[in-house]
Amino acid sequence: AVNSIEELFRDPQLRYRGYFTEIEHPIAGRFEYPGAPFKMKETPWQAGRAPLLGEHNEEILCGRLGYSKEDLPALRQQGVI
Repeated sequence: AVNSIEELFRDPQLRYRGYFTEIEHPIAGRFEYPGAPFKMKETPWQAGRAPLLGEHNEEILCGRLGYSKEDLPALRQQGVI
């Protein structure tokens, strides 16, 4: 069967196994999203929302790429971030 999006969201098997999950987004609001394609006991899947634009800039640029917090305003000014 090839289901439409509406049919997928009404599918009783997917509903029974708890496939869909609701996620709150600070701008978009609360929406229902598809969940894990399969379930594993030792490494369970965790739902998460899409990040806001620039939300993780400091974490990635400073924490992982070695930039300092003082570098961030210059990167913003140059249009890099």
